[in-house]
Amino acid sequence: MACRFLSLFSLLLGGCAISCREYGDTIFRHKHCDFIITEKFRSEGRYINLAGVSAANRSDTFMEIGYYDLYDSAMIGDRLVKDSGKTEVILIRVDSFKIAFQYTCDGKLIE
Repeated sequence: MACRFLSLFSLLLGGCAISCREYGDTIFRHKHCDFIITEKFRSEGRYINLAGVSAANRSDTFMEIGYYDLYDSAMIGDRLVKDSGKTEVILIRVDSFKIAFQYTCDGKLIE
C-alpha cells in the first residue's frame, strides 16, 4: 500500500470534515511506508510532499499538511519510515542519525 497521506482537512465523512484526532486514530495510524527520499516539494501552499523509492523499487509518497519540521529536516537520500499501528514518523538521515516526528492534534501528542 502506498504511503500517500491525505490531509485531514480534505477528508470528508458524511459531508463533515473529520477531526485531526479521528484522522490520526483511524487513518494516519494505519499507514505504512519505508522509502529513500528522491524528491521533496510543497504543493497547494500547505502540503509537504516527500517522494521516493522503496527497497522493492516502488514509488512512494508522504503527503501531509503540517510536518514542516520533517520537511525542513529531510534531505534527498534520507530514509522515511512510518510503521502501521504507530503515529510516529522516523527520518533516518544519510549519516544514520534518526529524528522522530510525532503526530499531534491541537498541540497534543496522539500515541
